[in-house]
Amino acid sequence: MPFPPVLPYAVALPVLAAGLYLSPAAWKPWAIQRLTRRCVARRALVLTYDDGPGPGVTVELLALLAEFGAKATFFLSGARIEEHRALAESLVAQGHEVASHGFHHLHAWKRGPIAVLRDAQRGGRAVDEVIQAALGGRERRGPMGFRPPSGKLVLATWLQAKLLGRRIDWWTDDSGDSFAELPLSSPALRLLERGGGVALLHDLDRSSPRNEFVIDTTRALLEGARERGLRTMTLAELHAG
Repeated sequence: MPFPPVLPYAVALPVLAAGLYLSPAAWKPWAIQRLTRRCVARRALVLTYDDGPGPGVTVELLALLAEFGAKATFFLSGARIEEHRALAESLVAQGHEVASHGFHHLHAWKRGPIAVLRDAQRGGRAVDEVIQAALGGRERRGPMGFRPPSGKLVLATWLQAKLLGRRIDWWTDDSGDSFAELPLSSPALRLLERGGGVALLHDLDRSSPRNEFVIDTTRALLEGARERGLRTMTLAELHAG
């Protein structure tokens, strides 16, 4: 009996390994659909901000959110926490949710699993320290959220999040503030017509037009939610209900 050729196995095994490694990406669309349905069912607007804090735009956002009596979820960069720790702690002190976005924003599909795991772990520790400092040692309620940098998730980071009790958080509508060319109107505004959603915005300091776009989009979403009777809440509140 002839032996099966070696080449198909040599090709199949790496393909199988790569598929397993990237497998969490396969359920991302399903998770976003489920998240959308939850937002609509609860008539919820969830404002989320990645990559901050930034001493310019984050401070402006805090004032704007306070004007509307709204709370948001901030996915903090560990590296920027080190630069602006007092600002990061003020987010917690003002009742907003802070969550992890890694430390150096490593793209999980372009870096090795060990580097990505260490970065996610280091970012989570930085956020934990902010929460504990702001709460004065009081116990944090509920699991910490983790948003994979660039929205790229692999098996290693998925397993780590599960083992550490992290909540993996996506978004339903991108504001467009990171598009190569800023749109005239944010595509995230469509969630108002849908009746709910999770908006992705960024609060790191960038060019004035991008910072202004974030502020203007946030105001438009808050005003639209008020007009349509949507409730503004954090991701923790959305999942707790």
